[in-house]
Amino acid sequence: MSRFSSLQEELANLYYDRSKHSVYQTLPKFVEEALGFNFSIDQQWRGDEVRMAYLSDLIDWSDKRVVDIGANTGYFSLNLARHHGCRAICYESNARHCRLIERIADYFAMQDICVVERSVGIREVGSMVEADVALLLNVLHHVGHDFDQTRVNSPSEVENYCIEYLARLRTRVSTLVLQMGYNWGGNKTTPIIAVSDTRKFFDYQRRILSLAGWRIARGGMAFRDAAGISYRDLDLSALTGDSAAALRIGAESRLVQNLSVQEGMSEFYRRPLLLCRAEYASSRADSPAASSPKS
Repeated sequence: MSRFSSLQEELANLYYDRSKHSVYQTLPKFVEEALGFNFSIDQQWRGDEVRMAYLSDLIDWSDKRVVDIGANTGYFSLNLARHHGCRAICYESNARHCRLIERIADYFAMQDICVVERSVGIREVGSMVEADVALLLNVLHHVGHDFDQTRVNSPSEVENYCIEYLARLRTRVSTLVLQMGYNWGGNKTTPIIAVSDTRKFFDYQRRILSLAGWRIARGGMAFRDAAGISYRDLDLSALTGDSAAALRIGAESRLVQNLSVQEGMSEFYRRPLLLCRAEYASSRADSPAASSPKS
């Protein structure tokens, strides 16, 4: 058996492990092209490639140390390390997914990929390595199901958990890229906020970030036109005002009410993708969650 065939078979076995979050991320293009096969995910559903294009230009990733919390099979970390010169530490609880990332990194001699086999719950976040940037993509709404099962028992408890979690995270990194889902545990029968109300969900995230000591510096939403789907910057001045007026999609100077431009798109595309900078919370500075989290 050739080295390629052996590696392909090993990666396939690791990828299709039948866990809850397997067959969940696309393999990076450079892996597909070098090995001659792929595990492509429907981009109309999940949009890894579209999000990666937006992330690529979000900040200067070169020489940054990045922690990828809930890395899954490493799509974002591997791409950022390969093409943008960052050093990535992948925290992932699925042992088979950890092994898959390691095998890809070994094959491509990627010295800037480190894999840590563990989940990062609220107690663990304070012991992570210090880094420049944290990727926290579609993780937090799974609290109480996939991690910290005893901490959150209903959608109404997610908000306070997120405030405390993000406040602790602020002690480890100064920049955060956040995306989270509308439904607690990813279950559509237990919504945190109705998926149809994008404006309310943005306000929900803005509140928890502010109380945890973070400022939204840039935000993007998926936008569909004749050329396909891409992420565009939102006009944050419209989003952070007191009125619920129409929002401006910056690149298009187009006004839309409650982001109705997203009608007919999958939930992944309806989730805001936010770049946040650490600062002290101003609205609840004396809060234990915002200033000195419980141990």
